[in-house]
Amino acid sequence: SAWRMEIAVVLLDSLPEDVHPAGFAAALLNYWGVGDKRLHTGLLALLLLGQRRLEVRTGYGAGRVIKPELLQSIQEERMLPHLR
Repeated sequence: SAWRMEIAVVLLDSLPEDVHPAGFAAALLNYWGVGDKRLHTGLLALLLLGQRRLEVRTGYGAGRVIKPELLQSIQEERMLPHLR
């Protein structure tokens, strides 16, 4: 079977102060089951518009294909400038 990746984009105004965005994004990625459950090929981008924050979390399988350096570069060069 072909290797597939699933991406979810979540837009919220903000999170409560006691909820850490990185943990929330990781929990949501797992709770929704984004990506192939066996290969863990999901990616979740959480944009908190009111807090001007972006969190991106990947499943273990997706993280093997999209290296952290590439993901960081995409965020800094392609995504974050549009949030400023």
